[in-house]
Amino acid sequence: MNRCYFDTSAVAKLLIEERESEDVRRWVDDVAIEPVSSLLLETELRRVAWQQDLAQDRATAILGHFELFEVPDWEWRAAGLILGRALRSLDALHVAAAIRVEADTLISYDERMIEAAMQMGLPSIQPGLDTEGAITRV
Repeated sequence: MNRCYFDTSAVAKLLIEERESEDVRRWVDDVAIEPVSSLLLETELRRVAWQQDLAQDRATAILGHFELFEVPDWEWRAAGLILGRALRSLDALHVAAAIRVEADTLISYDERMIEAAMQMGLPSIQPGLDTEGAITRV
C-alpha cells in the first residue's frame, strides 16, 4: 500500500467541483492508497467550506477518508527550516508532516509546495494533469 499525503489544494477539489476533482477522488478511493494528512487539513478545509458558503458536514464527510496526524511541537521548527524562499508557512508544515509520516508521495497542486517536496526528496503527484492522470516529479 502506498501512503499518500494529501494537502489542502488537492482535498479542496473534493469539496468544490473542479477539473481534477474526479482524478483526486479516484486516488482517495483507490484501495492501494493510504490517504493521510495532518490536522492542518481539517482547519484549512473547514475554512474553504466557510469561504465557499458550504455546509460543514460536507467537509466532515471528506475528512473521514483521511487518517489525520497531529503536528508535534518540534515539527513547527522543522517546517521553518525546509528549503524554499517562496514556500508559505502552512505549506512548509504540510511538507514537514508528509516527511514525518513517511509518505511515499505528496498529492498537491501547489507548485511551491511541490518544489519544496522535490528538494526534500519527496515525489509529488498532481492527479489529472497528465495522460496517466498524474504527474510524478522525482
